[in-house]
Amino acid sequence: MNFDSEGRSLVTSSEDKTVKVWNLTNYKLRANLEGHDGPVRAAGFHPGNTLVISGSDDCSMRVWDIESKQQLLGFIDHKKPITSVAFHPNTAYAASGGMDKKVKVYDIRSKKMICQFETHTEEVNQIAFQPSGNFLISTSNDSKIKVWDLRVWQPAFTLFGHTGPSRSVCFSPKGDYFATGGDDTAILIWKANFGGSHGESIIELPSSIKKPPVIVRHKKEKSGNQLSKPPRILVKSPSREDESIKLSFLRSTHNLSKEWKEYKEQKGHDTSRPLLEECRDMVDSKILNTVDSKILLTEVDNPTPKQQTATSKQQTATNFTIAHKIQVVCEVFL
Repeated sequence: MNFDSEGRSLVTSSEDKTVKVWNLTNYKLRANLEGHDGPVRAAGFHPGNTLVISGSDDCSMRVWDIESKQQLLGFIDHKKPITSVAFHPNTAYAASGGMDKKVKVYDIRSKKMICQFETHTEEVNQIAFQPSGNFLISTSNDSKIKVWDLRVWQPAFTLFGHTGPSRSVCFSPKGDYFATGGDDTAILIWKANFGGSHGESIIELPSSIKKPPVIVRHKKEKSGNQLSKPPRILVKSPSREDESIKLSFLRSTHNLSKEWKEYKEQKGHDTSRPLLEECRDMVDSKILNTVDSKILLTEVDNPTPKQQTATSKQQTATNFTIAHKIQVVCEVFL
């Protein structure tokens, strides 16, 4: 379900194969849109609030006129059910994502598909246009979050943050931030770093509408403005696993403080400050990115114990335990 841009109407999709538009002023049904041959999984408003888009298990994406309650367009290009649909914020484009692992972009004026992205390895769960319209983000069961640069019609970034399928994505009103949710029960808030996030769209057609659509299958990533850095996670909500570790940590705070103090003494550092206070300072001043403090974290990315020698295991066991707990302090408590 989705609200229109003015907050006066709500569109809902249902397993009864219908799309319904509700008037939120008088709380009455405004339009009942019928035509899909299977459950409707997604629906949304056009920025002008006069059209509705829908995607269904019948593998079709349809565009409806609200006032006439008639279907204007229909696209049947997906091979499996469509899971997400969206109108472009300021052009005559629309996009869909489906269980066939593909993201497709259409030109409503020419009634043709103009681009198809095929780099996800599992079904696509949701898509969202950045408010400027220059970028499109997709989530998938492969856990990856794909950022597509529509100015060059190529993938810009592949983001890793979820440990299971990434399910949902939405942008802040200006497009400076976006949030994702996944089966790992975590909600991630990302700084977009797109630059000019709320500027005008500068998208051009990837090819003449008389030519076949652009098919993007390779995994090379580039961006129209050569972004200096990818989006980064600002906030991570605690998952069930985090909460379990958190409780375990609370029961062993004294031991961790003792281990931390011993480690600092070995390094010849000040040991008078509380552990949490020092961790907060490390995060705030980004000391955790320096070589010295990374000594605590090196074992996390090292080969598994089966690949290490017995001597290596003995040397790294203590540091690994401390490193893991320090990570919990930084990620869960701060």
